[in-house]
Order: sequence, then structure tokens, then C-alpha cells
Amino acid sequence: MTNTCMLKGNLTHPPFFDIVPASGVPFARFYIGVDLHTGMALAVLKGNITKQPFYNLVGPDQCPFLQFYLAVDRANQRDGRKADFLRVVAYGPRAQLDRPYLQAGSEVLVVGDLRSRDRQVRTGTEKVVEIIAAADEGITFLRKINYQYGDAQRAQLDLREEADPSKHREQGGGYFRVVAYGRLAEDVYANLEVGAPVFVHGRLRSRQIPRKNGRGQKTVVEVVANHIVFLEGETTE
Repeated sequence: MTNTCMLKGNLTHPPFFDIVPASGVPFARFYIGVDLHTGMALAVLKGNITKQPFYNLVGPDQCPFLQFYLAVDRANQRDGRKADFLRVVAYGPRAQLDRPYLQAGSEVLVVGDLRSRDRQVRTGTEKVVEIIAAADEGITFLRKINYQYGDAQRAQLDLREEADPSKHREQGGGYFRVVAYGRLAEDVYANLEVGAPVFVHGRLRSRQIPRKNGRGQKTVVEVVANHIVFLEGETTE
């Protein structure tokens, strides 16, 4: 199981602290704003693609775009969920070259920047958190890869070299929800202040929560922290 991420940014809202009713475990939640020019939002995931990847050409420059969801096994299954389902996107030649090899069930290792953004849904807007696979070796093939079909398709590709995937990297970062439990939550809560620069190391978790309008549920992706460092004297804004 590989699921790790690192954030460096500033607290954007007052933190929240409580005790989890069912277990009595201390719990803290806060939000970090990350600008990739001054901060960090990196992730490394290993998992299996849940269904056939989506591919299209996007934007005014018709940049190749690839999207798929990874099922990443959980080491801790106390809440009954065996995996986290996390969204991965790739742009440019990375998207073109990898697309024909990938299928439902393919196991891959993904390295790249985290991005948090708003997207339109039927009920309004919702925040989506995704990992933007690095243009250079951002997706590593592991198992259940369709090499025969992929090699045949790659030989016929007309790579869109005019598309610049680097500009899509600038869209990484954003606002991320961070949670901490137990002793870590107790230790850091008193020092969590709006604007404070912090470094967080943890893992990504997906879970379902009720929508505010009461119409069904939505998926929230958050960082479960296992290490938090306060960056005294630094600024990431």
C-alpha cells in the first residue's frame, strides 16, 4: 500500500476540535491554502484503476487530457472501508502515451502535485481533490497493463508537441482539508492559528458525507495527518 502526501501552506480558517463520540478519540480539523509558487502539495499513490480511463482534448490549445480513479488499499480499516478512491489526471504527451496501455484493473504508481478546485454539478458546485501526474514519469505501470494494444497504438500516435502541459501544473495547489487524531490532535490544536505556515505529512482519505441541501451524499477527500510541523519565521504566501 502506497498513499502518502505532503503539504506546505497556511491555515485559512480557525481550526475545529472535538472528541469522536463513538471512540472518545480527540479530533482536530483545519484547512491549508497552498500556492505552488511558494508552498508544496505532493502525493504518491499506488492502486488499481477502477474503470476505463477517460480521454479527451481540452482547452483552447486542445491539450490531451487523461482522467481515472485509483482504488488505494487502506492499512487502517477501522471505519469499515477497505480502500480510498482517488482521482488522477494527466496532460499533454503523458496523457497521450499512457492512455492506450491503461484499463480497468491496471495497477499503477502515480507521482504528482495535488490540486483542489471547484467543479460544476447538478446541485451547484463541489470541491474536487485530484493528483496531477507529473509530466516526466508521473505514471509507472505495475500490473495488468495492456502492452500489446498500447504498443500498437503508440506506434501510430501523432504527439501534440504544441500542447504545453507545464501550464496545467500551475493550476495545482488550492485549499485542502486536514484532520488529525489522538495525541497529535491534542498537541497541535493550541498552536493552530489562521495564517500560520505549517508542513503536513499524511495520507489521502476519501469518504462520503451528506450534502448541505440534504440531497444525497458527496465525496470528500482529506489529508489524514501523521506529522505536523509549525514553520516559525517562514511564510508561504
